[in-house]
Amino acid sequence: MRPTSKRAARIAGLGVAVLAVAGVLWLLLHDPDSQGPLIKGKPVAYWTRQLRTGHMDPDVIITLANEKSVAIPALVRQLSLPDSAAKDFTKRLWRRLPPMLRDRVSEPTTRADRREGAAFALAVIYQNEFLGTAAPALAEAQMMLPALTRALQDRDVYVRLCAANALGNLGVISAPAIESCDVALKDTNWWVRANAAMALGRLAKSNAQAIPRLKSALADSHPKVGKQAVTELERLGMPPQQDDASSTIEAK
Repeated sequence: MRPTSKRAARIAGLGVAVLAVAGVLWLLLHDPDSQGPLIKGKPVAYWTRQLRTGHMDPDVIITLANEKSVAIPALVRQLSLPDSAAKDFTKRLWRRLPPMLRDRVSEPTTRADRREGAAFALAVIYQNEFLGTAAPALAEAQMMLPALTRALQDRDVYVRLCAANALGNLGVISAPAIESCDVALKDTNWWVRANAAMALGRLAKSNAQAIPRLKSALADSHPKVGKQAVTELERLGMPPQQDDASSTIEAK
């Protein structure tokens, strides 16, 4: 190969490397999922990012709760985002960056991260110590139910448990919400089942059909699920009798 050809090959290789680096930086910095309706000048995804780890930030919760007409449709869409191999790759790539670069580039957010934040927000937006408990309007509940029910099949445990908990807010359409909670009671993860029991306890206040489902959790294989069921029944003024759990086991 002549020198000019070698030089051209090196230049071409350098060009490819520059394009690759530019592409990686674009993936790290560009996040179309963060676009959409704004609350206080920031997209809903910005607010849910603060909640993804389960941190009860009162300012975030109050902000979302005061802007439900914008927040709820956006949260439902966010909860329904499919997985993205490109976003998963981007996060893995970010974790491999030298510490100096990681400090300068925000941690990328995967679709699972987005769903976690949305599920948690839908769970706490109607029940929190800062604003008190408030039932969703019928239209809001009807919008949330399909997304929450689908989220019970999510690969992410945190999404499933938050979705199960959020179903307890839907007393205005309690019958289908109870059916969805019944699905969550069969989840392989005990934490999800415990949150389903918690949700059934709230739904039982408006629909007694939740009580037999709640009592069935007394016989759960994990003691913390049964304990949660006991707590919910006691809150309803219906402390379980000794034969409640045994009759549930026999029915199974």
